[in-house]
Amino acid sequence: MSFTIDMEVLNFILAIVGIIALVFLIMLFAKVIGLLKSVQKILDNNESNIDLTISTLPSITRNVDGILDNTKDISAVAVDVAADVLDVKEKVKSTVKTSVDVAKIVKTTFKGRC
Repeated sequence: MSFTIDMEVLNFILAIVGIIALVFLIMLFAKVIGLLKSVQKILDNNESNIDLTISTLPSITRNVDGILDNTKDISAVAVDVAADVLDVKEKVKSTVKTSVDVAKIVKTTFKGRC
């Protein structure tokens, strides 16, 4: 069993498929054009705001650079302070230990006399 398709029928089917694809393509282009018009309207309505934002970007960048520099300085100071705090903690711990030892000696001395 074999099928024979006439070239005219094949051309007709291809033409119909081509027309359908062309209609979908036209619909797609119409939607894209509508979208572009909406974007253009938004840009036109907000042109002054966009210009203001763009003009303030350099100062914002400078401010951020300054903040980062300050953060680096603060971090360096915090490291130094943390080291100092550890030293003080060790000294306080040593002093408290010495005080406890002295208190034990005093306690032992007075305990033996009473």
